[in-house]
Amino acid sequence: MIYIDNRFQRLTVDIHKRVGNGSYISSGWMISASCNNITEAVKINTELIPDTIRKLYSST
Repeated sequence: MIYIDNRFQRLTVDIHKRVGNGSYISSGWMISASCNNITEAVKINTELIPDTIRKLYSST
């Protein structure tokens, strides 16, 4: 899944892997841009991914 801010200046890509018959699950890997370090990447991730989706990740 791709999450982009409304100005198209920041994004987070959530990498998924196929588990069969068209089903996918998160691989746990994410790419955030534009950032210079892990702290900025986490901030972008937190700001762009909706709370409801983040709660799904924390429950697994």
